[in-house]
Amino acid sequence: MSTAKEVEDILEDETLRLRWLAGSGPRMVVSFTSIQHRHDDGSPRDDFLGAASMGGQNKVLFVSDLRWSWYSRAGLMEKIVDYVTRIRDMEEVTEIVTIGNSMGGYGAMILPRFVPVTRVAAFVPQVSMHPDLVQEDRWLGVMKNHGTYPVKTAGDVVTEQGGTEFYVTFGRKQKKDQAQAALLPEAANLTMNMLPRCGHDAAEKMKAAGVLNKAVAAKLTGDRKALKKAVQDYARYAREHFAPTWQTDEGS
Repeated sequence: MSTAKEVEDILEDETLRLRWLAGSGPRMVVSFTSIQHRHDDGSPRDDFLGAASMGGQNKVLFVSDLRWSWYSRAGLMEKIVDYVTRIRDMEEVTEIVTIGNSMGGYGAMILPRFVPVTRVAAFVPQVSMHPDLVQEDRWLGVMKNHGTYPVKTAGDVVTEQGGTEFYVTFGRKQKKDQAQAALLPEAANLTMNMLPRCGHDAAEKMKAAGVLNKAVAAKLTGDRKALKKAVQDYARYAREHFAPTWQTDEGS
């Protein structure tokens, strides 16, 4: 089983951290980290470490926006794209897929505009942070330092990149996340799941239910049948173990 000790540092500067986990297969997962998941020292965790690796099958590149800018700082997305494409070529990668939670979900959804991506696995993503489209006040402390967002809305990327499959999961009981979900178009290449009895903690609740790794593997490989079963298994577990929750404006 993969462990954090096997992850190698590639780059860390003032705005960006890149880490690499080798894998045996030709698929590369680009895992964008979230603002919430941090170690005690404040450094970002490598999100979906075990799940993205799929038992060592996948190569995984962990991408962390150290300023929590939603990739809006000047030159940041260009730097990410440069490293992704160079690593793809060096490692003889034949397929790129992306994954992310919250801010990481936004990153995972927008990368296909800049690099060919086969599939996207996003959990409770911010589809947009642009003030013209949505009023997001959950991260005001960092938003004041944001620059120009790489895309106005990830919904446009879904529409434009018809060859990319998008698998997006939201919790039903988070009003601001529901507003984000409403920004997504109806599209043949978009599969969206709304999970009961959870909010912005959808991935954590799926992990508690024992289905997160199955859901991630299904999204990364495009197995809709397996994804449907994982969602059904979660719903069954949630009814038995999670108390009903009401819609709130909680941020995390």
